[in-house]
Amino acid sequence: MFEHNSCLKIASQAAEGELPLSSAIKAARQMPPHREIKTVGLYFWGIPDDGNGAVYVIKTLSELLSKMGLRVCVLTEDEPSEQDVSLSAERFVVPKIADEFSAEGRKKRMRDLAAILQAQSIDLLIDNQFYSPLVPWNGIAAKSCGCRYVVYDHGYLVSWMCKPEAVFADRLQWLRVCDAVVSLTEAGKRFYDCIGIPAIVMPNPPTCACGEKRGQQPKKRVLWLGRLDPEKKPLDALCAFAMLHDRCADAELFVAGDGDLMAQAQEYAAKERLQNVRFLGFQADKESLFAQADVLLMTSESESWSLSLHEALAHGIPAVCYDLPNLDILHEDCGVMAAAQDDAQALSDALFAVLTDEALYGKLSENAIKAYKNYCSFDFSGAWKDFLQRMNEDMAFDLLLPVDDATRALVQTMARYHSVGMQTVCAENERLKPLAARGKSAAYKLGAAMTWLPRKLLKRG
Repeated sequence: MFEHNSCLKIASQAAEGELPLSSAIKAARQMPPHREIKTVGLYFWGIPDDGNGAVYVIKTLSELLSKMGLRVCVLTEDEPSEQDVSLSAERFVVPKIADEFSAEGRKKRMRDLAAILQAQSIDLLIDNQFYSPLVPWNGIAAKSCGCRYVVYDHGYLVSWMCKPEAVFADRLQWLRVCDAVVSLTEAGKRFYDCIGIPAIVMPNPPTCACGEKRGQQPKKRVLWLGRLDPEKKPLDALCAFAMLHDRCADAELFVAGDGDLMAQAQEYAAKERLQNVRFLGFQADKESLFAQADVLLMTSESESWSLSLHEALAHGIPAVCYDLPNLDILHEDCGVMAAAQDDAQALSDALFAVLTDEALYGKLSENAIKAYKNYCSFDFSGAWKDFLQRMNEDMAFDLLLPVDDATRALVQTMARYHSVGMQTVCAENERLKPLAARGKSAAYKLGAAMTWLPRKLLKRG
């Protein structure tokens, strides 16, 4: 108990800014040896039945771990609700905090989480909020209790390089508190290998049974499925469909999902007079969507796995997507045709080819089924047993591998996201140029004079 309190005290000083966070992480990693894993905690903000892929993984993983004879506890910040998925695991609520960045908020989170971990004798905490600024504090709370701490990367961390709200270097430091990271792809694991953080590749479990090849002539029904958010680029889908519609007047586009860009997408469709576009909103019954679709259109700038893509392949539905180097199924052998990012014309051309060439459609559909069957052959139970055994034996660092050819996809993706970020910065600079040109006031001239020497020393003036 003394060591537990000492670790949290150091962490509290780090939260107050009196010590660097690295000191708290180092103290957490030096806690006494871990216990044998008998109880696993799965932590996420909530478990709503709203199509969230992470929620599905939590549900499936809780069932798998229970079958392995482990006790499973699900920890959420949201109170239980009728809208939640049904779980047989025990449920505990970690009190929400008002400000994730404040010292008081972080200290409260550590105290509240540590109290639950101790009371329930949780031996391994799997944190599914890989993007949260509370990751280091959750990890410190876990390690202070002698609990192993694993982060489940449901995204693709490299993509955070171009997000303005993300301090990428800080996130890398936060992950130092982990015993290991669960990555969805080999490219993701190789990234963690590069920065010295143990990681395993654990694909998401299958969500549906494998269907049959589609042999009939497609009816030109295109399905776009996901959140209408900027990173999913729904407007690109509408743009590509508008080009397709010029050549295939009978083509239809079904947009299934909700999000911040819904109104803008509907306005775009109205402006372009796209009569064959149907905005369906969120659809819980995805089986009906896939039963009526002929091709899946995916326009994301970032995907870690893409549940919808795998479900489409399971139904023998070919897909047309923007290229994502970290995903190894975006090629014709897996039933997918990929186009360069931001090239809506290339997307339209690929859609036209898939929907009008019956032989190509049949080949892609057959390849989709083969790819999904190969994916389903992965031994999820065996992989988790092996991973937990490594955790029990404190052999996580044996997971680190030398960097080899798989790094290529990683480097390509990092370069692209860096390019996206730089384009954003340049666009912002262009926006500010007119304002700078008007800076001829006395205040502007005085400020320029005062900063002349520092700019000269920094070689910026």
